[in-house]
Amino acid sequence: MSFGQSKLYRSEDYGKTFQDITGLINNTFIRTEFGMAIGPENSGKVILTGDVSGGGRGGRIFRSWDFARNFVPTELPFHPLAQISYSPRRAERLLALSTENGLWISTDFGEHWREIHKSVCLAKWGENDTIFFTTFLNNSCKADLGFLELKKTPDLGRSFRTIGSRIYSFGMGGRFLFASVMTEQGTTRRIHVSLDQGDSWNMAQLPSVGHEQFYSILAANDDLVFMHVDEPGDTGFGTIYTSDERGILYSKSLERHLYTTTGGETDFTNVTSLRGTFITSVLAEDNSIRSVITFDRGGQWEPLRRPHNSPCDGTAPSGDQVGPRGPQRG
Repeated sequence: MSFGQSKLYRSEDYGKTFQDITGLINNTFIRTEFGMAIGPENSGKVILTGDVSGGGRGGRIFRSWDFARNFVPTELPFHPLAQISYSPRRAERLLALSTENGLWISTDFGEHWREIHKSVCLAKWGENDTIFFTTFLNNSCKADLGFLELKKTPDLGRSFRTIGSRIYSFGMGGRFLFASVMTEQGTTRRIHVSLDQGDSWNMAQLPSVGHEQFYSILAANDDLVFMHVDEPGDTGFGTIYTSDERGILYSKSLERHLYTTTGGETDFTNVTSLRGTFITSVLAEDNSIRSVITFDRGGQWEPLRRPHNSPCDGTAPSGDQVGPRGPQRG
């Protein structure tokens, strides 16, 4: 149970001034771990998830159509487990996962909800409003991890198809659908990739990982994937690989890439104003963290130099080092 009050502010001048709009959400305590669910493109849609104390049958959200100028409180028939997600194509279509592992959808921007599947662990929007999700068969998401089923529905829950088994996790980037699949031995996982929304699969030519390791899609478009493969042991780093246009063949791009845990800390950044340019950090042999940059989509990386005549931390022996601290653990 949580007690307290959130303060909500709004700016129309790019952060120069802010107006207190807490009254629009009835001074409700907002669950900050869910953040602000902001609609795609320029839809003006915003969703805030309120805290409901007292064990009610469902949660509460606040919906806005007009860039947070007004909010409408709405009671949910379930308690959300994570932030509500928008369809990339139609912002009035929403997807939510409940604390009881139910998969819920709304087609009218959260006014009405319908549960379309039970025993769901993870769900994502795909192309043409196809929904992909994993389900557990026996006990729970955690107990069945590595033995989940991957399913999809192309019609908002009216029909379903199983497209993968022995699933640990899945993700999407560009036109690629990825699945981390447990091998027959049950001790390692491999990445499988599909270009047709799960109708057919190929095994990606990437190293296998054990139980304590992870894969992470850092960036992807329609013809290139940056994939992080964690090193064995609790090292805090791994190796970045870049793909061919099919997402199957991979080349080693950058070693000792800093990434503490799955869902943890990484600063991999796509510099969208410069084509093919990315910035990230590596963990040096002396455990210092150094920023590196590539201008050719990961073909070659070089130290990121500080601007000429700019002040720099005196503890750093060179301009490409970012402080002598160790990695943060997630």
